[in-house]
Amino acid sequence: MKRSLKAGAPVPTTIRELADTMVALGIASQDREGCWSVPDGLPLPEEILSLPEEMNAPWFKL
Repeated sequence: MKRSLKAGAPVPTTIRELADTMVALGIASQDREGCWSVPDGLPLPEEILSLPEEMNAPWFKL
């Protein structure tokens, strides 16, 4: 299940919180046996976060 988070979401402070955030963003998943997986290429910030256009612009210059 992919959920949309907004800019300003709390920064994870533990590995568990980081894993939960990555799952919520659709960056990671865990199967029934407990094995974790991530895509070969990570998505760009604007593909995950609901950011205002002026915050997305700097990424396109990279």
